[in-house]
Amino acid sequence: MYDMLSPLTADGMSREDFTARYERIRQDGAIDRIDYEIVSSLINPREAQVRYRVNMHSSGAGDITRETWMDLKRVDDAWKVAWTDSAILPELAGGNQLYLDFRLPSRANIYDRNNLALSTQTDVAGVYVVPSLIGDEDAESAMLGALSRLFNRRSESIQALYEPFRGTDFLVPIGEASLEDFQQVQGRLESAGGTGWRPSDNWGG
Repeated sequence: MYDMLSPLTADGMSREDFTARYERIRQDGAIDRIDYEIVSSLINPREAQVRYRVNMHSSGAGDITRETWMDLKRVDDAWKVAWTDSAILPELAGGNQLYLDFRLPSRANIYDRNNLALSTQTDVAGVYVVPSLIGDEDAESAMLGALSRLFNRRSESIQALYEPFRGTDFLVPIGEASLEDFQQVQGRLESAGGTGWRPSDNWGG
């Protein structure tokens, strides 16, 4: 696509920067497929504008659908793209970034008819994985082993949660554990890298 840029656009952005911009959007939005359709076009002998609807399919956020536009210039009997960030998504104009932010919701206390607590908020750790910070194969194995012990889950099921976001800076929530249980594996997780935690609210009996 870089070869289709107008000379003025290409002068202001290298091929490497152009490619990196699209790759960053793909990773940060967990985009695995893009569909589009032309909505309208205005053409005169030297300039044109095409409006289109783009649908980015994100494994983390579902479908992201927007209408945006692309300006074109006639250069040496060929149409060239006067590209801006809004050609990707209108919200990205001016160099804005796209990212996903996962949040672990807090939960309410539950009481029986006699107002005795069945489940109340206790001190817990909300544990997440940052895929871009995962180390080599041995470090990842150590991380998964500690998480598997903490949550009593198979390593494969934990890995499946963050695999779609491999290489990104997303905070991918893995689960919540009591602070006491978390502290038993905290040292192993910190040594292995790739994870973090936040104080959270959870249910306790």
